[in-house]
Amino acid sequence: MSKEIYCKLQPKRASVLSDELTMEVDYGKGNENEPLLDDNGKKIVFQTIMEPINYMAEDGWKFVSIQDLTGTKRDFINNVIMRKEVD
Repeated sequence: MSKEIYCKLQPKRASVLSDELTMEVDYGKGNENEPLLDDNGKKIVFQTIMEPINYMAEDGWKFVSIQDLTGTKRDFINNVIMRKEVD
């Protein structure tokens, strides 16, 4: 019997002036978020918020919602909620 699991993606900018994003993932397993890493264990750098959504979709995750918590154009937070069916 399969069940659904959820995660929250949280973007992090390298610096205030940077357009590059890394993502932290909250899998709901405690207080610590995990960085989104490539196969070599390095943080993956994205240019837009859609790139990590597509990256997660390639691994079977489905988009649920986005929380737009915008402060300023440079200081935005878009928490992305995703779900996946697992056995």
